[in-house]
Amino acid sequence: MTSHDFYMDLALHNGKAISGQTDPNPLAGSVIVNDNRVVGYGAHLKAGEPHAEINALRMAGEKQWSN
Repeated sequence: MTSHDFYMDLALHNGKAISGQTDPNPLAGSVIVNDNRVVGYGAHLKAGEPHAEINALRMAGEKQWSN
């Protein structure tokens, strides 16, 4: 398994963990990686709330840009 596969699996797992809470929106998970380190992750938690990418970016903060 490559690191890309690992990160994609992590994003998919994040989305699936919220199954049943996002209707009518689809499940979504996101992972932010910098220098081979996960610096943020998120899921779309509920319809009408921020999507997975926004939650992951908020968690990552400035770490998404620094090395």
